[in-house]
Amino acid sequence: MISRFRFAFPVLAMTLVVALGLTAGQGAAKTKPLKLGKEGQYAQVFKNEPGIWQDDTSVTAWVKNRKIIGFWVTSNFKTAGGKVCAPAGQTPALMPDMSLTGPVWVTYKLAKPISLNGRNRFSVKTSSGYPFQNDAGGSVTGRLLPTGKLSVTARLADGPTHFRGRCSTSITAPKTKFRAMNVDGIVR
Repeated sequence: MISRFRFAFPVLAMTLVVALGLTAGQGAAKTKPLKLGKEGQYAQVFKNEPGIWQDDTSVTAWVKNRKIIGFWVTSNFKTAGGKVCAPAGQTPALMPDMSLTGPVWVTYKLAKPISLNGRNRFSVKTSSGYPFQNDAGGSVTGRLLPTGKLSVTARLADGPTHFRGRCSTSITAPKTKFRAMNVDGIVR
């Protein structure tokens, strides 16, 4: 009688392990990849000095046909020495003290719309959109979160000119929120 249990117990345990493995595998196969919102914007605004709207920074990603077609980035640009600067051809926001020391608003239109990869991520080199006259490299990267929000990091840089050095910024928007809207004509 005892010899039967010695044989039956390992077989029963092995059957249970295989059954649980198959169940877990079927559950994993049913998960669907995340999808971008149909058409609209993913945006997140940061209030740097409450009450001074000119000092707000933000990241906005525009989506059409489930592809990212462009970005708007409003951020403070600085030189390597920490001085406020603006990329060539751009003007910083006029602050309440009448100085041009506020963030710079940049429209970044992609030469070709991009889709998310298999890991729900994207990466775009700034040279594909030429937001500045002296593009000095950089990228816009991000991923679609399980909550349906988009995490975006923008690193933009303009090359040195005869009166200032390299002018760059880096801004991360960890929870840009989707809003459906018609984006025709918004990103030019």
